[in-house]
Amino acid sequence: MPVGEDAVPVGDDAVPLGEDAVPVRAAVGGPFPVRWRDTVAVVDREGRRRTSYGELDDLADRVAAAWRADGLRPGDRVGLFLPNCVELVVGFLAAFRAGLVAVPVNTRYEGAQVRYVLDRAGAAAVVVHRRFAGRLPADDARPQWVVGPDTDTWRDLPVAVRPPEPRPADRPAVLLFTSGTTGHPKGVTHTLGSVTASVEQLVAQRRFTAGERLLVSLAFCHVAGLLGQVLPGLAVGATLVLHDGFRADAVAAEIDRAAVTRLELLPGQLAELVDRLEAAPPSARPLRGCVAGGDAVPVDVQARFEALTGCRVSQVCGMTECFDYAMTPLTGPTRPGSVGVPAPGTTIQVRDGSGAVLGPDEVGELWVRGPSVMAGYWDDPAATAETLVDGWLATGDLGRLDGDGWLWFVGRRKQIIVRGGSNISPAEVEAALLAAPGVVAAVVVGVPDRRLGQRVAAFLVPRGPGAIDLDAVRRTLQGRLAEYQRPEWLWTVDELPTNPVGKPDRVALAALAQHRTR
Repeated sequence: MPVGEDAVPVGDDAVPLGEDAVPVRAAVGGPFPVRWRDTVAVVDREGRRRTSYGELDDLADRVAAAWRADGLRPGDRVGLFLPNCVELVVGFLAAFRAGLVAVPVNTRYEGAQVRYVLDRAGAAAVVVHRRFAGRLPADDARPQWVVGPDTDTWRDLPVAVRPPEPRPADRPAVLLFTSGTTGHPKGVTHTLGSVTASVEQLVAQRRFTAGERLLVSLAFCHVAGLLGQVLPGLAVGATLVLHDGFRADAVAAEIDRAAVTRLELLPGQLAELVDRLEAAPPSARPLRGCVAGGDAVPVDVQARFEALTGCRVSQVCGMTECFDYAMTPLTGPTRPGSVGVPAPGTTIQVRDGSGAVLGPDEVGELWVRGPSVMAGYWDDPAATAETLVDGWLATGDLGRLDGDGWLWFVGRRKQIIVRGGSNISPAEVEAALLAAPGVVAAVVVGVPDRRLGQRVAAFLVPRGPGAIDLDAVRRTLQGRLAEYQRPEWLWTVDELPTNPVGKPDRVALAALAQHRTR
């Protein structure tokens, strides 16, 4: 059953996009409205540096003109190897205005990984923060611009005459590399049209407004940071409060002094923040929205957060290839455990292995169609053909749509554990584990088995000092999971390894589980 586009809207958040279209295009191609010139656009370096919209406009125009004067031409790729800082915001805006393709590089990458991304993209030049300059390959011959607190020369560039208008909507604008957990990262190509559509979708769906303060701790090299916060915030004249990475105490402090109105976090970060807020409850309740995605968000964590802040957690389902394709409404009816309803302009189908569309409450692979879907994988027509079929994106996610059009996420197709012919969703088992006393984080993986195919193992992180009572965990699972779903091995770890996106590294944990069970 397809849901979306012409389906009846669910909740209060299905609002039209038209009124937001002009400022959204300004956020991507400029200029910003004159009335915003004195409004603070970006706060970074822990509040010690503020940049207004007028200054941001001026810097983006200067840098765009300088790049074109240095020989970069529309369609060239430019690498952006910087942390969350105002220079990175300027880099994106300048690339859009000069007709270049922005290629953000994950700041957790080391030399060989950095080289792979820049070479795979065919980057003509790279902007690098002085902290990371040593990670660029020594023999890399492409032009480099080194920026940072003590080396920022962009403000000294000549005053710019506005460069030509951005390229047509179907031309590449940004190249985002996937996390590469099953091999080399793939370059996901988004056009100016899909970027603009994604921003319009978010402005409408999340109801961003001028005067808000968005705390951005997620990296810009991933869609949640760039398309989920930065560009929508700039589209409405909000203030971006940039944090270079997530720290629960720093985020809690921003909430306590009513300095932020919006958050977007990974589920593990949200759980950590809830623990911090319970230890020291905030004196203010400034939040208007908190979004969590990238994995299942435990219902109890959502409830605890709302009790502490008065703000509902909106769970999202999305990916680099099409951004958020479903989200729980900010207000109005909700269904605990569901990841919400289709995003504006987006259609979702649930299909079986043969491609047939399934009915309500039948589990299958989620296929998505809409204006925010990628153009394809960079210079990889074979992978593109496997994933994009007749305008539909095969997400690799498993889920079901109920009779009212609400989406229920089951898991990633590649993560499903098959034990004795029965499918086991790691997300379902992890949710049950998180209900056990003393467990703050859990990851479930499959262990190869000759007889059953796979067996179930789990890694648990304790809440605070002290050991987890594994017998109590097993008792908790007895009332929540069928016997075949329950992990046969439970191991406690101080922390979970993470992949370049910041999510738990399931590949590394699966290898560790296999080693421990030999």
